[in-house]
Amino acid sequence: MVTLKKILEDAEIKFASVCFGFMLFFVLLSVAFRLFGSGLVFWAEELARYMVVWGVCIGVAGVVKTRGHITIDFIVDRLPAKLSFGVKLASEIIGVCVYAFIFYYSCRFVGQTFQSGQLSPSLRWPMYAVYMVFPIGFGLSILRQLINMKQFVKDFKNQFKTADESVNAEKRWCKE
Repeated sequence: MVTLKKILEDAEIKFASVCFGFMLFFVLLSVAFRLFGSGLVFWAEELARYMVVWGVCIGVAGVVKTRGHITIDFIVDRLPAKLSFGVKLASEIIGVCVYAFIFYYSCRFVGQTFQSGQLSPSLRWPMYAVYMVFPIGFGLSILRQLINMKQFVKDFKNQFKTADESVNAEKRWCKE
């Protein structure tokens, strides 16, 4: 059975890469139209801007998956194992809370934009569709963070389980 984790394996990073590729294409198209005097292509600039926003917001979840966000772990790594685990787990929980906060308010914002009927300037797209990336991106970030937390706790338990087994095996060996 295909799990949700398998489906999302690298989807966010691939999606962000495609968005940045399209952004580059639309910016180059706009520059070419300016350079060769065919006039401005406002829709290309607007679409490039939306591609950046979508790429960044979805890419955040991919970075959460790889734990690629900047952290200062100089001190935390020098703490005793259990205390270090507690600090890192607290950091993970704070991350989920921040993503949930942004998710909640972005959902409210999308709802308000939907009710206003606002359209984008050049493309005339409904702005709620453009802004929908915020709840999607941060919803995926919450999911990724929870998956990471589960694995983090599992790895921590296994670390001590393995250490206990090796100590017990050493004690048995010494008795023989």
